[in-house]
Amino acid sequence: MASSNMAAVLSQADTVVLQVHAVQNPAFGLFNGDHAGEWLKRFAYLYRKPWYVALPAYGSRVIWGQDGHILSVESESPSLMGDANAHELMADPVEVVHFTQAVERSPPAGLAGWVWFRLPTSEDRRAWSPQTWETVLTHRGIKIGFRVDVQIEGKGLYDVVLTRLRTY
Repeated sequence: MASSNMAAVLSQADTVVLQVHAVQNPAFGLFNGDHAGEWLKRFAYLYRKPWYVALPAYGSRVIWGQDGHILSVESESPSLMGDANAHELMADPVEVVHFTQAVERSPPAGLAGWVWFRLPTSEDRRAWSPQTWETVLTHRGIKIGFRVDVQIEGKGLYDVVLTRLRTY
C-alpha cells in the first residue's frame, strides 16, 4: 500500500480484493485481526470504489532454513522438505469471527463484502472443516472454555494443565 504506483494500479482495476492474511512475516502468524483492521482503514483511504476483503479459512506449514530464512511453505500439498524447523500456522476461527463482527459494526468506506481464500475441501488437511467455516460465516455457535486437569507428581507437587476448549 505504500508503493508510489498504487494509485495507478488501482485506477486500472474493475474490482479489488484486499488480502489480509499471510502478508507479513510468518513468525507473526497467519492472520492478525488488529493488523487487518489497520490495513482496511488504510485501504479505504486509497481506494474510492467498492472493494472486498479476502479472509483465511486455512493453515500453512512454514519450513525454516538453517539461516533463519523461509525455505518452503506448504499449504494444500506437502513440499516434502522434512520436519526440521517446521511451524504450523492456522487462521484462528475465533479471531476471524471477532474481526468480521467488529468490521461489520463499523465498516470502512467502500467495503462491499467478504471473500474467502481456500474454502474447505475434504482433500485439504490444512483448511478449516466445512462446519467451522459455516460457523464463522454465520457468526453462530462458537464457544470457548477451559478444562482444568490436576496431575499429582508426588510429595506435594502438582501439574495444573489448562486446555482451551472450542466448540464450532
